[in-house]
Amino acid sequence: MHRVDEADSILSTETAAIPSSDPPELLPPVPPRWTLLTPSPEAVAALCAQLNISPLLATMLVNRRQDTPEAARRFLHPALTDLHDPFLMHGMDAAVTRLLAAVDRGETVLVYGDYDVDGATAVIVLRKAIERLGGRTEFHIPHRIAEGYGMREDVLDRAAERGIRLVVSVDTGIRAGAVVEHATALGMDC
Repeated sequence: MHRVDEADSILSTETAAIPSSDPPELLPPVPPRWTLLTPSPEAVAALCAQLNISPLLATMLVNRRQDTPEAARRFLHPALTDLHDPFLMHGMDAAVTRLLAAVDRGETVLVYGDYDVDGATAVIVLRKAIERLGGRTEFHIPHRIAEGYGMREDVLDRAAERGIRLVVSVDTGIRAGAVVEHATALGMDC
C-alpha cells in the first residue's frame, strides 16, 4: 500500500491508503447518447414574450417543466419561502433535537460526506452551521479510489475510538442500513 498524497483528495480526519495492484483492464470508451428534448414552440414563444428572455433560456425552462411565467420566475429568482418546510421530513424533529443536544453537551459531531461536489459542499455547509451554533465537528470525505462510495464501518470504528457519538451523513448513507446498525452497536447515533 502506498500513502495517498494530500493533493489526491480533500483533507479529512482520516488518512487513506490505496492498495497496490495491477491496473484494471479498461474497456473502450462508450460514446455518449444524447436525448434532446423538443419543447413546444408555443410554450417557448410564450415565455420569451411574457418574461422578455431569450429563446435558449425559454427552451431550457420548458424542458425543466418550468413552463408557466410564475414557475419560470420562481425558478430563476427563488426565495426561501419557496422551500418546503424541512420538518415535513420523517424524523427531522428527532434529528434536530439530537444535534442540538450534542452542541449543548460539547460533543464532537462527525459529518460524513461524499467526494462529489454536492457531497463536499454539504459537508462544509453543515459543519459551518454546527460550528456557528457553538458545536464541534470533524468530517470524513472518502477518497474516491481508496475508499469508494458510501459509508464504511472502519471509518466509524475509528471515530468511535475518538469518542464520537453522533454521525450525520450528507449526500451518502441512504442505503447504509448495515453501517448504521454497526454504528448503533458502537453506541453511536447515526
